[in-house]
Amino acid sequence: MIGIAFLGSRISASLYNMPENTYAQSLELKLYRFFFIVFCSLSFLQSLHALTYTVSIKGVEDNKLLKELCDASVTYSSPDKEVPTPITLKLRAMGDVDRLKSVAQNAGFFNCVVEPVVTFSDGEKGTVTFNLNLGPRFTFGKLSILWCDEDLVRSFFASHPDWLEKRIPSSSLIPSYRQGDPVTGKRILAIPEELRDALRAKGYAFCKIVNTEVVADRADQTVDVKLTVQTGPITRFGPIQVYGTPNVEEACFKSNLAWKTGDFYTPKLIEKTENALQQTGLFQSVQIDEGDSLSDDWMLPMIIRVTEAKQRTISAGISYTTTYGAGLSGSWEHRNISGLGRKLSVQAQFWEKLRIAQLSYTIPFFLRNDQNLIWVLGHTQQTYLPFESATTQGSVLIDRQLSKRMDGIAGVTLERLSSHGIVRSELFHLCKFPCQMRWSSANSPLDPTKGVCFSIKLTPSYQILSPTFSYLIHMSTLAGYTSFYEDKLTFAMRLQFGNITGAARNTIPLPDRLFGGSDNSLRGYKTGSVSPLNKYGQPIGGKSMVTGTVETRIRTSTNIGWVAFYDAGNVFSQVTPSFSGFSLLHSVGLGFRYKTPIGPLRLDLGIPLQRRKHLDPAFQIYFSIGQAF
Repeated sequence: MIGIAFLGSRISASLYNMPENTYAQSLELKLYRFFFIVFCSLSFLQSLHALTYTVSIKGVEDNKLLKELCDASVTYSSPDKEVPTPITLKLRAMGDVDRLKSVAQNAGFFNCVVEPVVTFSDGEKGTVTFNLNLGPRFTFGKLSILWCDEDLVRSFFASHPDWLEKRIPSSSLIPSYRQGDPVTGKRILAIPEELRDALRAKGYAFCKIVNTEVVADRADQTVDVKLTVQTGPITRFGPIQVYGTPNVEEACFKSNLAWKTGDFYTPKLIEKTENALQQTGLFQSVQIDEGDSLSDDWMLPMIIRVTEAKQRTISAGISYTTTYGAGLSGSWEHRNISGLGRKLSVQAQFWEKLRIAQLSYTIPFFLRNDQNLIWVLGHTQQTYLPFESATTQGSVLIDRQLSKRMDGIAGVTLERLSSHGIVRSELFHLCKFPCQMRWSSANSPLDPTKGVCFSIKLTPSYQILSPTFSYLIHMSTLAGYTSFYEDKLTFAMRLQFGNITGAARNTIPLPDRLFGGSDNSLRGYKTGSVSPLNKYGQPIGGKSMVTGTVETRIRTSTNIGWVAFYDAGNVFSQVTPSFSGFSLLHSVGLGFRYKTPIGPLRLDLGIPLQRRKHLDPAFQIYFSIGQAF
């Protein structure tokens, strides 16, 4: 109000200072001032006697629909619930009638009747009630599809009878339409898009929905949908054209293609190829488009546009863990050797109690598109377990994607292994044949909230030099995840079972025996201390292990979460675990999580519930990246 008065005074002053100050102009100025003062006074008086009101919507039992109605109503959603006059309130309520009907019809209630009732008490308070009679919810009736170029399609299949499986899809391929199902505006809008997707999946790359007609029959309470569709010709994948790749050979693209030239067109194969190219790490962006025209044999050129990423990466870091102590780490990687997407990487990690150096070379698409060949040369020294060991090994591995959710890796490893401590020093020359299969439906590798994971790893091992012996290391893991309240609460569980068969326990190298206690299993117990003990109370490793973990993960904000966990398990001297005498060890703890782009930072405090004298601390603290499992 003060702002309006100030503006009015400025207008009056401007008019008063006009060059020609005649009598008529003076009178006009006085009239301007008079009407402006009256307007401001009335507005001020109305603001002093504003009419407040309450509003309600009746006749709706569905809470979700009720909320949508309240949000659509100007009368209801007005924050101050004030109007200057009773007539203003009635006009506002009448204006909401069409809005409420529109929301109800969008939910399938096409016979909805809205009756606004406005009453007043004491002249200063109003009450608005919207009485809704929704009527029955309409259901889907007939779905009619008119094919504009049906003659073209019929003649095409007459000349290509071997392509009949690519005939025009029926309405059964439209998930949003089922005759007799309740109608909603969202489902009606989805029908043409789903039909278009179904046609494209059948190979009709140029299909169009020409017209969509929706008719509601108020007598039968049904909704009929009529689509006019132009399918266009059926298409197949043709030659590719690549843009934006001065440093990547075309052979790298062809190796990543999910289709072969001549295969029927489908967007799923395009999406699969885009994902495969992104996962190579060679490109910042990947976009695959169809060409504008077909060749005489119905081949559709495909255009791949990419933006190359930096092909070399160097990194360094400083870290500290309670298990390994202070440490330095560094790595160098080249992801495009010879322009064919081959990867050479060097990694080094130096902690007080652990040193790792590794050189690896990966040849993608080895013999087939879903298979990689990996050469690895590495050296490891450790002093954090109850003994010291040094391992030098060279491996040749085949990594294959067996299906959408399953992958496997297998190969051969030559290893020189020496260990010192506990009883004696030993030197081994081993030939190992590691193989692993993993199946996963989890929605994330580092922070899963839904799904199941199962893996099994077998490592047949053979001592080459005399005295020769052999043994088989086995480890199976099963993990499951389920979430509630939009992934704010997650329950996670994991079971592990491992054993070693073949040679006697005292013959098997110490580093290959089973030890429990780590940052993700039996937390709270000192790393590697869960094991059968010798007469001096030192862990000497076992031939079987069983562990279980249950976690409750709570996300309190976008980036912050908390975890309560319970771990149980033990390591046994026999190949088959013995559960007599309640031999399992137990631990509990709390954890903190902070979400980052590379996975959650993890800080856990583990407390052993069965402390062994002179062996187990009161608690252990763990810091790492990613969930425990």
